[in-house]
Parts: sequence; structure tokens; C-alpha cells
Amino acid sequence: MTAELDLGGQLAFPAAPEPALGSFATSAYVPIGALGCDILTGVRVSDAREIVELAHVDPDYYSLDGSWHDGLCLLASGQTWLVFVFERGGRHEEQSFATEDEACVYFLKRLFQLWQPR
Repeated sequence: MTAELDLGGQLAFPAAPEPALGSFATSAYVPIGALGCDILTGVRVSDAREIVELAHVDPDYYSLDGSWHDGLCLLASGQTWLVFVFERGGRHEEQSFATEDEACVYFLKRLFQLWQPR
């Protein structure tokens, strides 16, 4: 899945899910805030990383690689995926998910709620 930044600095995704990740079938885009979980499917950690990098989110706000520092963390734990805020040595707002896709969608939505662009 590839996202693009429009001229207003808004993160945008293809209007319809693409069967194969990495290419667009349409040039219509919708802002991330308008998307529901049923629209984004097949989101992987690599896709989430690409999205936050395109949006220029400060890496201090999140962790996608298993390193824990104060910020929003996405972590695979056995057959479960965890998303939580790690702050002052503790996990807060922890949510668990059965699939990588569900965890990544939640992670992205929560990150863009928490993140304050500079």
C-alpha cells in the first residue's frame, strides 16, 4: 500500500483497495480521517512504516521495530499483535489484535490522533 501527501499536507490513500500492494488503480484519493477499518485491508508493518515516513512523523512518537521508548508501539507477541503507549517504563492503553492488519490500522489511526505536527 502506498500513500501520498497532497498539497495541503494531508495523508491520502487510494479510494479503493488495490489487490496488489504498491500500485494504484485509480487517481482518486481520500484523506486518512475519512477511512474506516473496513476500507484498509492487508496493511502490514512495512506499509505502516511507509505511511508514517511519508507523513514525516517524528520517529520519537512511535516504534515499529520492537524497541520500546516513550511513544506509540506496535509489537508482535506470539500470535497476537499489541498496540500500546509506552511511557515512563509502563504500557498504557494496550490493545491486542488477532491480525497484523487490524493492529496496523489501529496503530495508524491512534498515531495520527496523538501526533502533533511541528
